[in-house]
Amino acid sequence: MADAKSKEPVEAAPAKKGSGRRRLLVIGGAVALVAIAGGGAGAWYFLAGGNATEAAPAQAQGRKGPPQYLPIDTLTVNIQGGEGDHYLQLGVTLQTTDAKTSDRIKQYLPVIRNALLLLVSAKKADELKTHDGKAQLQKEILAAARAPLPGDGPEKGVDGVLFSSFVIQ
Repeated sequence: MADAKSKEPVEAAPAKKGSGRRRLLVIGGAVALVAIAGGGAGAWYFLAGGNATEAAPAQAQGRKGPPQYLPIDTLTVNIQGGEGDHYLQLGVTLQTTDAKTSDRIKQYLPVIRNALLLLVSAKKADELKTHDGKAQLQKEILAAARAPLPGDGPEKGVDGVLFSSFVIQ
């Protein structure tokens, strides 16, 4: 150690071996996280396609509390395709206003599930491969899910439809 009064320079401690590699890994990991986040944001932007304002009617109406999500069992149906029959495996989750509404909707799930099976089985594979076709199906599922529910309002407690899986084979 050098004295504060002495003119001798203080030598820095030698760098540990592998510290450059560790720094490179940390920087690479940070770049990868930024790329993944940017890719996710970009995908959301392009897939939402301006429909993001339609996804929040409950907030616009001043509803309180976080939304509730009610998954429906995965639907597997035959659909028509250009080269013969295809299968569609579809996971649907309903977005509801609150837990009480979710419980009320559960009473109607057999009727809702039946309506969804009939609706989806009438679709063609070519229609459902496009973003617009999926968005149209989402709107039709929303209407079919609301139809059997009692109530006067157009929403009847169902605010939205989310796809949890969508596989055409």
